[in-house]
Amino acid sequence: MLVRSLPLLPFAALAGGASADEAAWSFIRGIEVEEVVTQDSYRAIKTYPAEIENGVAQFDITGFAMPLEEGALVRTLMLVSDMVTCPFCGLPDHAAALEVTLADPIKVEEGQRVTLRGALELNRDPETWQAAVLTGARLIPS
Repeated sequence: MLVRSLPLLPFAALAGGASADEAAWSFIRGIEVEEVVTQDSYRAIKTYPAEIENGVAQFDITGFAMPLEEGALVRTLMLVSDMVTCPFCGLPDHAAALEVTLADPIKVEEGQRVTLRGALELNRDPETWQAAVLTGARLIPS
């Protein structure tokens, strides 16, 4: 049996330049995943910071939008903490990312800095590394 305890995003240090606010992202980066691999099974056991261990009904976060669907209006996107080390750029050392489902579709361009408010829901499913999702999110005007 192989057991590895890793931070969810071990290389999530902000690279400076085009980075988002630090406070909310520190909770996302604080999520740890213990990967347990046996001959017959795989489990990703997540440990959450105390501040978010029960989810958060109203969670505000600022980041850079990466739409996950095509079209003028999107309802699903990835929010990334740092465009310099975006996880979609193919770098092994990438910034934190959070999947977002919006309450209403919005017009957003790739890489656009946005502030969103929604419910931070935790994903404790042991078969995936995805640990949290922001749901019912709404754009907060700057």
